[in-house]
Amino acid sequence: MSAAVPAILVLFLVLLTGRLLPALVVGLAAGGVLRAGAFWPGLLQAAGCAVRTLAQRQNLYVCLLLLALGALSELMRLSGGVEGLGRLAGRWVRSEGHLLCALWLLTPLTFVDSAFHIAVCGLILRPLAESIRAPRERLAYLLNATSAPLIALLPLGNTYAGYMAGLLAGEAGPARLALPAGLLFLSSLRYAFFSWAVVALAALVTAKAGLLAGRGSESEAGRPAGGAPRTGWRWLRPWSRLRPGRRRPAPRVRRLAEAVRAGEAAAPARPLNLFLPLGAMVAFSFALLWWSGRGEGLGLAEILQRADVPWAMAWAGLLTLGGAFAFYLLQGLRGGPLLRGALRGAGEMFPPMLVLLLAWSLARLSLDLGLGELVTGVLGRWLPTFCLPVALFLAGAAVSFLIGTSWGTWALLLPVALALPEAGAVGLPVIVGAVFSGGMVGEHASPVADTPLLSAAVLDLPLAAHLRHQAPYAAAAFGLAALAHLAVGVWG
Repeated sequence: MSAAVPAILVLFLVLLTGRLLPALVVGLAAGGVLRAGAFWPGLLQAAGCAVRTLAQRQNLYVCLLLLALGALSELMRLSGGVEGLGRLAGRWVRSEGHLLCALWLLTPLTFVDSAFHIAVCGLILRPLAESIRAPRERLAYLLNATSAPLIALLPLGNTYAGYMAGLLAGEAGPARLALPAGLLFLSSLRYAFFSWAVVALAALVTAKAGLLAGRGSESEAGRPAGGAPRTGWRWLRPWSRLRPGRRRPAPRVRRLAEAVRAGEAAAPARPLNLFLPLGAMVAFSFALLWWSGRGEGLGLAEILQRADVPWAMAWAGLLTLGGAFAFYLLQGLRGGPLLRGALRGAGEMFPPMLVLLLAWSLARLSLDLGLGELVTGVLGRWLPTFCLPVALFLAGAAVSFLIGTSWGTWALLLPVALALPEAGAVGLPVIVGAVFSGGMVGEHASPVADTPLLSAAVLDLPLAAHLRHQAPYAAAAFGLAALAHLAVGVWG
C-alpha cells in the first residue's frame, strides 16, 4: 500500500493548496524516503532519481523542444508577425460568422502551444469582435476549444506532441512497449474522444453562428447593462466566489494576457514573420522524422515506426528558432531586444519543464515502489477488462479537473495504465488514448486550469461567465467521450 502514498500525497496537496509544483516536490521526497527507509538517504535518493531522469536522452530532447518553442513564440510576437496577421484578418471580418471562421483559420498558424494560440488569436480577434458587437462568451468558448483540445490532436510541431512522445519514450513507457513511442502516440490520437467531441461541438457552434449572423447578438439581448450574461447553469456560480489567491494564472499566462491587452508589437506589422517560421517548423519536423527513420525500401508507416520523435521535434524547434532569429536580423531588427525576448520566452518554459521533470521522477519512484503491481491487483480483481478504457478516462477526468493540468495527469496515470496486464489485451493505443482523453477534460473545463483562465482574460471576460457558457458543451463532450470509450472497450 505504501506504493500509492506519493501519488495520493501529491493529489491531496494539490487539492489543499492549488499548487502542483510544491506538491510534486513533497511527493518525490516522500517516495525517496519510503524507498530508502530513512529520511536523509531518502532525500538523496529522490534527488538522484531526478538527476538520472533529466540525464536521459529522450527527456533532454523534450526539454529542448519546450525551450525552443517558448523562445520562438516570443520572437514572432516581437517581430510584428502577430500584429501583421491581425491586420490581414481584419480586412474581411464583417460578421460573427466571419469572426469565428477566422479563429479556425488562425489555428494552423498558431499551433505551437495552446497559450500562444490563445494570446495571438485574442490579440487579433478581440478588437474585431468589439467592432461587430459579437458575444464575447461564445468567442471565449471557441478560443478555449480550438486551443488545447484541437492543438493536442496535431501530431507535430507543438508542445503537446513533444510532451506525450517524451512520456511514452521515457519513464511512462519504458522499453517494454511493443510499439515505438512515436507510432504509439500517433495511433492513440484517434481514441482521444474528448478532444474530438470538443472540436466537433465547436464546429457546430461555429456553423450555427454563421447561419444566425444576420439576426443580432444573442448574448447582448439577454444581458443586463454592465452585467454578466444570464444562464440557467446556477451550479457553476460558486466558482465565481473563489478566493482571488486560490489560483492565479502562471507568470507566462499573465504576461501573455497583458501583451494581448496592450495590443502592441515591437516592430512593424509583418505577417511573413509568423508564416515563415511556422512553415519552417512543420517542414523541419517532417524532414527530420524522415531522416531519423529512413531506410532502404521502407514506406511511410515503417519510417514513422523507426523515427525518433523527440529528437526530430527538438532539432526542428532549434533550427526554426535559429533561422527565425537570423531572418529578423536581416530585416534590420535589433539583436539585443530579440535576444532578450528569446531568453525571456525560453525562461518562461522552465516552470512546466520542472513540473515535467518532477512528474517523470515521481512516476519512476512510484513504479519502483510497486505502484503498478498494486493497481494491477486492484483493477484486475474488481474491474472487468472491457471497462478499463472508460475507467481510465473517468480517472483522468477527475484528476485533471481537480489539479487543472493535463500534463501532470498524464505523467501520473500513464505509468499505472501501461503497467496493467490487461493493457495489452485491450490495446496500447486504446489505453493511451483513454488517459490522453481524460487529462484533456481538466485542461478544457477546470476552473483552476490555465486554458480557461487565459481564454477569459484575453477577452476581458469574468472567468465564471466563461465557465457557465461553456459548461453545457463541455458536459456534452464528456458524456459522448465516456460512451465512446465504453463502446471501444466492449466492441473493440
